[in-house]
Amino acid sequence: MLIFSVFTGCAAIPEASAELPREQLVLRSALSVRPADNSVTLPLFRGRAGNQTVWYIVMDSSDQADAERRGVVWAPLLARAGHVQAVQHSDAGLVFAAAPNFAPERRYRPGPQGFPPLDAADAVAPGATAPAAYSPFIRLAADGPILNAPIVAVGDGPFDLSRHDRTMDRVLAIDTAKRQVTLLLSRGFAEGRAVLYISTEASDPLAAALERATLVPKLGEGDGDIGLIAMMNGQTGADNPEAQGLPHLVLDGAVAATAGRHNAARLGAPGNILTAFPTGKTASGYSPLWSVSLAAWAEDRVKAGSNIRITHQAEIYRLLGKGINGPDGAPFAPSGITVNCPVVAYLDAAPP
Repeated sequence: MLIFSVFTGCAAIPEASAELPREQLVLRSALSVRPADNSVTLPLFRGRAGNQTVWYIVMDSSDQADAERRGVVWAPLLARAGHVQAVQHSDAGLVFAAAPNFAPERRYRPGPQGFPPLDAADAVAPGATAPAAYSPFIRLAADGPILNAPIVAVGDGPFDLSRHDRTMDRVLAIDTAKRQVTLLLSRGFAEGRAVLYISTEASDPLAAALERATLVPKLGEGDGDIGLIAMMNGQTGADNPEAQGLPHLVLDGAVAATAGRHNAARLGAPGNILTAFPTGKTASGYSPLWSVSLAAWAEDRVKAGSNIRITHQAEIYRLLGKGINGPDGAPFAPSGITVNCPVVAYLDAAPP
């Protein structure tokens, strides 16, 4: 997602605790999506990794028929992912080769402008790391589809969600008896429309810390990723309808706070721009694996206050060299950061 979570004014939001109508869900297996609470409740599955219990979710499948059967999103480009974990079947559920370590304490110390972070060795730390054998992308058989199945908790519970020492930092609630987990949502745009997604893994420590995601350095191997654009220096202000970007996230989004039911509604996203979505003309090129490009407004546009919110990638490309470039005036290009951010729903209308 440097992808991430505060974001206001992107679309008409249902009243507090209201569920999003099911026709707006692209992840049909989702049990509940509550945009005003920034939360999604999903089915939870039990497995093992070594001698410990693991709990995972299923978001996408590379095979269309399999996706329809599971009620998950069809992500055809996921078939090209390079870092894939082979799993085995057992009476106790799927057996994973490895699992994340959720014990580290997540840390982000803001710099003078919020983003970038403070220039100090201890300014940034992801809240979860994973060994080389771990990937959220799994294959159940040599000729089978690839699933996006991130592990979100380890152990048999109960889980202390004030510490997130055995759960992903985005977990808001978990009930292993009911096999349900509630996760913090992020908001962004696709084809000019407001959409909802979750961030589960990132290849970069800074992105993982900001996204409350698991650090998986090998995440971007292969060529199954598509483009995501994050703004470096958009406007800020929690109530500003033009606010967008990483400083907005840090200054207005309580990045340092531990996510929980009590504060999820004010933890959002910087308004990242997704270049594909599982509906409309881009569906056949969709993947939950995103290659992040960082876009920066020229200083004169920032000073003039014309660094307004952008919701469509075509507008970014139109402004390249005419007000928008890469960081520090460099050419606009992929940053080398990859994130796993599966989409869940759209807010106002489906991306065409």
